[in-house]
Amino acid sequence: MWPFFKFQTKRTLGSAPRVAVVTPWKPGVAWCFRESWLRALSDLGVSHVEFFLTKGERHVHRFFRELKRTNADVVLLSGGDHHMHYLHDTEAKQDFWKSLKSHVLCMCTERVMNSPFPESEEKTRSALRAFDAFFYFDEFAEPLFRESGKPSKWLPQFADEVLFHPTCSYEDRFNRLYFRAHFTNFGVEGVYAARRALVDAVQNHPCFEVHQANKGSWLTPEQYAETLSKQRFVFRTPSNCPGWVENFWTAMASGCVVFHQALPVDEVKSRPLLVPGKHYVEYDMSNPPALLKQAEEAVKNWGDYRHISENAVAIFRERYTVRHVVSDMLQFMSDAKISK
Repeated sequence: MWPFFKFQTKRTLGSAPRVAVVTPWKPGVAWCFRESWLRALSDLGVSHVEFFLTKGERHVHRFFRELKRTNADVVLLSGGDHHMHYLHDTEAKQDFWKSLKSHVLCMCTERVMNSPFPESEEKTRSALRAFDAFFYFDEFAEPLFRESGKPSKWLPQFADEVLFHPTCSYEDRFNRLYFRAHFTNFGVEGVYAARRALVDAVQNHPCFEVHQANKGSWLTPEQYAETLSKQRFVFRTPSNCPGWVENFWTAMASGCVVFHQALPVDEVKSRPLLVPGKHYVEYDMSNPPALLKQAEEAVKNWGDYRHISENAVAIFRERYTVRHVVSDMLQFMSDAKISK
């Protein structure tokens, strides 16, 4: 399969840059890193070209030729370090990016430091040798980006505000803690181990509804949005990536009251963004019996949690939408001092 690409016909308004958006073409790529990015650029009046890539050397070389022809001012790579390592895994490929006139922003969407997935840090180091600027989610990787000397910025994750929003009143929602996520370790020891332990502790309790999201049982983004909007409570468990991850924000955006484990004290960037008891319900993942009691209390007295649902939607719309992030990216690239 060749890389798929098409030109967006929307004209550039004012001094907005022409942008090339590059994402992997594979199932499971987060909607907010592909379709919603494209919509946000259109809504902002930014002309753009889209590249959805498959792995393979012939695909990469054709993509390089086509990318040069776009004359894009900015190239946005979603998961360029980890999920598209094949774009910069040789010195020759890194030289291509250095020679490109476009300014290249890589969005690092996975855990970089101390990841259970092998070679995660080295993949990011390889990206640092190739690309011009970086947005990253893993706050523990800040020293790595700083030492590179490349323009970089940490940002919290986000969600699609158009797809995920409340469509069902708080009173009419299902009254239990809904959970849907991956359980598998993908053949890598330690991946989602804490998640599986928590799920084992709660899955037979009547206050919880647990679903495993595996190949063959994935919901479309629209189906997932519809499902979330019917839930009064959502149960979140530890992810591979630090901080508040995308699935947390999709539940917040949908007006759900989210139960989320206490973040580690060393996550000093993520922890202050939200207030437990105001924006979400915090639980201690080392104490499952206490979690079950919290769940029982919430299901019994669900009316007392309405303010959390309202506050969650408000703060999401204020700061953590795709449109906010895309605007921030474009401004960041405009301000960044990049020498090529």
